[in-house]
Amino acid sequence: MKTFKAFLSLMLALVLCLGVLPAAAQEEQPITITWWSEYTDADLMSKIQEQIIAPFEAANPDIKVEAVGKGDYDRVLQTALATNSGPDIYCTNGPAYSMQFAIDGLAADLTAYSETYNWTANVMDWALDACCYDGKLYSIPTTTETVFLFYNPDMMAENGWEVPTTFDELTAVCDAMMEKGIYPFAFGASDFKAANEWWLTLAFNYYAGRDNVAKALRGELPWNSPIFVEAVETLNTMWQKGYITGKMSHEITMSDALSLFGEEKAGFVGWATWLLKDLAKYSDNFDFDFTRWPVWNPDTEESLIVGIGSCWAINANTTPEKQDAAARFINFLLEDKQRAAALSVTLNGELWIPMEYELSDFPEDTDPKFLRVIEEFNTIPEDAPGLSMWTFWSPSFESYLYENIERVWLNEITAQQLMDEGQMIFEQELAEGKVPPTPGR
Repeated sequence: MKTFKAFLSLMLALVLCLGVLPAAAQEEQPITITWWSEYTDADLMSKIQEQIIAPFEAANPDIKVEAVGKGDYDRVLQTALATNSGPDIYCTNGPAYSMQFAIDGLAADLTAYSETYNWTANVMDWALDACCYDGKLYSIPTTTETVFLFYNPDMMAENGWEVPTTFDELTAVCDAMMEKGIYPFAFGASDFKAANEWWLTLAFNYYAGRDNVAKALRGELPWNSPIFVEAVETLNTMWQKGYITGKMSHEITMSDALSLFGEEKAGFVGWATWLLKDLAKYSDNFDFDFTRWPVWNPDTEESLIVGIGSCWAINANTTPEKQDAAARFINFLLEDKQRAAALSVTLNGELWIPMEYELSDFPEDTDPKFLRVIEEFNTIPEDAPGLSMWTFWSPSFESYLYENIERVWLNEITAQQLMDEGQMIFEQELAEGKVPPTPGR
């Protein structure tokens, strides 16, 4: 009898173990979240693993992060999110792109997370505001940008050309380069049509003026007003003269264009601060430098253009548990300004989160060029930053302009027709509340 009771006790213990232990073991398993980006460079992905994911997982052993770089990123991401097979966290090309995901119900509302983690304490207000739609936060700004004129100092010195400080000086140097068979500007958009908006951003801000852009974004000045049409016409004149890669920008890639600059077949590159990492890969024979763009119109106030080059969003269709874990991962980037500064250096500006940095926040071995960028950025007045299209434009208006500016260049439509159609698109989106908040005066 004692033996039978002992047997029953043993069986009961086994049943309890079989019923309880697997559940307990299941609870101890860390949750895995996936993060997709367009980063396919092996060295960059290795740095992300070492500098972001490993420290986060060490501090949060209940969460694992799987980082995946995708080629043909925009198309693959759209397809995956639309079929509920997408990642838990994903990168976008700025607030205008993120807003469309919010509109389509593919980006989770992050407002409560922002309040819980107090993200407004570190991240600049204008940057967070730009990531809102219908009064709610749907993405996090992760890469700050401003726009400079990059040039080859050796080429300038050898030819006796001064770094231009006015638009007339700029066009004079461009003409001199053309006479020597040098493309003034290296630029290609055959593989990324959205790159055309970099030129439109320059035209609108530096010809029409930052304040007119702000008025138009608030619906106070039509986009087909003469000042904006003249801005597009000025850009078109530059293209027709061959300044922009000899009228081939629609036929060559960005990589092709940067190769021309590195081979000293082009004198300038007029893009944003991501070039700090990209140009170094091409300009082996000289040390490139940069300066502020001169305004294109003497009646226009100088302003440095600000932008958000990438944002992080959380998939609205993933589980609540994964959304919580994803928010903790994002907060890891935002909660420590010195860590954020160090990451911006380690990742070559790829994660330059918009915070109010002091130069002392950065590691001692930071690239002096990047510190110059920080110094320049800190001079931007809060009430009048230049306004980049990829940050402050409404989604359809933005895409219409960068997809159709080449039709102006190829004489298929006029600048007036471009802006007339653009105004109608913008009016509709403004009425629908799809225009991000415009900072400053």
